[in-house]
Amino acid sequence: MNKLPVGQTITDAYGFTFTQLGTIIGLIWFPTVVSTLLSFLPQFAGAYASAEAASDADTFARLAVSLLMTLLSAIAYVAVARQALGLRQGPAVFHFALGMPEFRVYGGLLILYFFMAVLLLIPLQAERIGGPISIVASYVTFPVTLLIIYLSLRIGSLLIPSVVLENKVDFARVWILTRGNFGRILVVAIAIAVPLLLIYGVVAYELVRNDLRSVMSFADTSDQKAMAQQVAALQDVLLRHTPELMGLGLIMTPFAVGLVLAASASAYRTLSGSVNGTRAITA
Repeated sequence: MNKLPVGQTITDAYGFTFTQLGTIIGLIWFPTVVSTLLSFLPQFAGAYASAEAASDADTFARLAVSLLMTLLSAIAYVAVARQALGLRQGPAVFHFALGMPEFRVYGGLLILYFFMAVLLLIPLQAERIGGPISIVASYVTFPVTLLIIYLSLRIGSLLIPSVVLENKVDFARVWILTRGNFGRILVVAIAIAVPLLLIYGVVAYELVRNDLRSVMSFADTSDQKAMAQQVAALQDVLLRHTPELMGLGLIMTPFAVGLVLAASASAYRTLSGSVNGTRAITA
């Protein structure tokens, strides 16, 4: 059983991302921009639907958009994973490919997301039933959340490079490769996620700070009307700053995708002993 070298994996992730940032942007900007634009479609669907059909239209639109956005994400992920694995070389200005590798990754992501959603929805739905079932569900929600994190790291950490290199979706293979490495994978994930979240949080706060201060107050939690008004005011602030926040998200996306997939590619090569793409991370 191979052990994941935490320091080297983190170094590979940051090295690849910052040395090939321009290439990453070229590979993912088109599907990322299209995906961002698609996120507005549910609002249009609800706006033009009749009052009776608005709820159904919104649900259908959100599901359709989510599926399309996942497919666009798969297109971007495959491209960057191939670059990180050394299966693709050179810079990129524009990229759009839709073939079996993209559909395999798309299928793998859908299965993983569906399984995670089912795990989370079971206790949430049980809480809505009320009675003894609701009480039991309230104690189960937190352990289920931890289970979701555990499974997403065990499986999701190597899923994309595994599919790209082996041309199949094999969850059992990924599960075996990550056995005994959860703690190491978690450390790598924290080293990648925390800086990104801190940067996004600080910049996002600076963008909305002035408006946020004007609506922030310590409302009486027992006064439901006052609480509802404050929540509505906060939502209005976020809505007015949506363009800036979306722009910030677009700027952060190449860094996030590069770091995650470079770490994933490095980890897969180490844990699987793969000889494919040995030049990828150090390029």
